[in-house]
Amino acid sequence: MPRPKDPRLSNLADNIQQELDKRGWSASDLARRIWGEVTTRNGKKAARNRAIISAILLKRSWPNPRTLKVIADALGMTVEELTRGSAAAARARPARAEREELFSLTAHDDQRAFLRVNMLLPMDVAKKVLDLISGVGAPPEILESPERT
Repeated sequence: MPRPKDPRLSNLADNIQQELDKRGWSASDLARRIWGEVTTRNGKKAARNRAIISAILLKRSWPNPRTLKVIADALGMTVEELTRGSAAAARARPARAEREELFSLTAHDDQRAFLRVNMLLPMDVAKKVLDLISGVGAPPEILESPERT
């Protein structure tokens, strides 16, 4: 059964494609502006890292924060402008199958667990999560890694 599509990724891909269309650019043009060119084995010039842009436009991959920033910069936009519509989708409760991909919790022992959060968050929320994990709001024993015990 195919995975449900993440609406945030669809919004991002649509926003990027709309900006490319406005400028008359292709995915290769965008990749070339960000990462430059390489010369292929047959001597032709090709956009470096074009596959990254392609995966985003095909709604297969969410870019890491650094890549998201360089894409926004290349388009003369902020990350917030580029991801418009994505924030509203991020606040919406995702379907069960999507939640399982966004969060995972694996018990390590009776006292600890591994937590993975894989989602784009508003900056203030992300800072609160990092504060909690770094110990500002959590007892030190929660932060101990399995190697230290």
